[in-house]
Amino acid sequence: MTSLGSSLFSLNHVCFVTIVIGVYFSSTFIQSVDADTFRGRDWAPSSSWEAVSPESEKSLLAEIEESLGSDHRHDTEHRLETVSALLRPTFAAMPKNEYGNLGHTAVRYALHRYFVQRHGWFVRGLEPRGESWNASSPVEILKDHAPEFVQGLFEKRLSGRGFGLHEVAVLAATLENFMREVAVKRLAAAYRVHRLPLDSKVEVEVVDEVIDTFMASYVVARDIAKMTPGEAITLRKQILDVYPPWLGLQQFNRDNRLMVGLTFTEWNFANVAAVVTAIEDRYWRFQDQQCQALKDQLLRIEEPGTGCVRLSKFFHSYLHEGVWQFGESGDYLQELGALDMADPKDARIIVPNYVTGPNNCAATSSNHRVCCRNECEGFLSLLEQKLATPDATPEEIVAVVAEFPPSTQGTKRSVPVSSLLRLHDVAQSHGGKVPLHGRLFAQWLHFAFPQECPFPHISGKTKPLGVDDFYASGRDPIASSDEITKTALPKSFQDDGSDIRGSCTQWSHEEENPFIPRYTDSSASALANDEDVWFSVRCVAGITMLASFAITLLRLCRSVRASTAVKASPKTAMLV
Repeated sequence: MTSLGSSLFSLNHVCFVTIVIGVYFSSTFIQSVDADTFRGRDWAPSSSWEAVSPESEKSLLAEIEESLGSDHRHDTEHRLETVSALLRPTFAAMPKNEYGNLGHTAVRYALHRYFVQRHGWFVRGLEPRGESWNASSPVEILKDHAPEFVQGLFEKRLSGRGFGLHEVAVLAATLENFMREVAVKRLAAAYRVHRLPLDSKVEVEVVDEVIDTFMASYVVARDIAKMTPGEAITLRKQILDVYPPWLGLQQFNRDNRLMVGLTFTEWNFANVAAVVTAIEDRYWRFQDQQCQALKDQLLRIEEPGTGCVRLSKFFHSYLHEGVWQFGESGDYLQELGALDMADPKDARIIVPNYVTGPNNCAATSSNHRVCCRNECEGFLSLLEQKLATPDATPEEIVAVVAEFPPSTQGTKRSVPVSSLLRLHDVAQSHGGKVPLHGRLFAQWLHFAFPQECPFPHISGKTKPLGVDDFYASGRDPIASSDEITKTALPKSFQDDGSDIRGSCTQWSHEEENPFIPRYTDSSASALANDEDVWFSVRCVAGITMLASFAITLLRLCRSVRASTAVKASPKTAMLV
């Protein structure tokens, strides 16, 4: 081949490569448009997914078993019916996607509700912590426990059709398995600090000592794996000073050991593990007693029927009545969302927000916390069970409210006319029905039942951190003696009821609901249509750019080839 022919061949080659590169970058542009537009959507087009069947449900368990083993599958299947039954009312009342399933946000919310109601667990990665519910995928909490294959298995289904009840229950049971595995690892660490081999058989007195070490580290958030035997002994000696309800918890532990160990003939590691996992599952029952006692102390100094306590009374109880819990600083209470500052000179604590805050979490592990349960969750669960729908008319809601458990004073629940009118206002803003999982309904519940239902702050307005996390941020959550002294009412204070002012919160008309569009009027559909049109225009523009780019390159290459061929001999031109 002549040098001219080689040059022409190289030119053709360059043109071809250039076109390929142009096609690649243009197609990449279109793909990036598609990814950006659909990122965060809860499901893919139905054409890309097969229908869910009993066989596909079995395949999910089989695929998990392939990665995690048959024991994990057995444990999951053993509890699946119970888990499904507990999740069913919430699942039935949640808004569904086009396949009748739940998307990322709804699954995360349902799982959070399940773990709080079943175990009193606030699982790290599921609770909103003052932010919106749709911040992350619920599957992300598997990353520290499960192989990537299992995470991908759940995420594929969730990002496809979404989760049906079966998938939500399997994920919940899978997470429970991991929680139990963490508890067993902590028990193994307790054995180590007691210098006990894992294959040893021990007397019941030793079992109780091991359980005491296990639970003492649990309620004071100490990593038992990093403790020395001496530190474990010191912790058990000092635990009563650090955790005043300790003697009651010890008895709770003994009662559970007796109940779980009825059929045991020996105390090996597996049997002790059965006891500590049962204690951890049921600990919320003991914690609930402490929470109710805390609430009762607040209601004794409450502005009657309002769910509000003046900060000055709060500090008065700490300073003059020995109520050791009431010592958080005003700044910390405000970040928790437990302090209303409408009148900075006379701030008020919102009782249910204070009780359910992370400041009152009395047990912590690497993956969850046990805090005071939100009594309003029980109200919402009853509404979900009775209505089995994402929204309802005011009349339907009021009929169920009559079935709520009696108030703290033992009186039957009722809805005054003023509250009913406000409920109708909420319904009117949503086309006649009230979304049960929206902020406005949660706010209505707070005003209707201020002693039980927390005030729902707008996302991002609060930043509820646990005591340890607040310390880690470089701030002290405990009020200084100067703050307490300046704020507390005098020791001789006598409450004559003259300071009663009604609710300490103000009604806000801002709605938030992670399961419905933010706008409820015609502008919402117009906005959605505009977004779809804009996406189509961008795709067409990308395709047009791709075609134009390719045609221009082809013309340029042909032009160069033609001008070069004129200068070449006929033989040489034939080689081109």
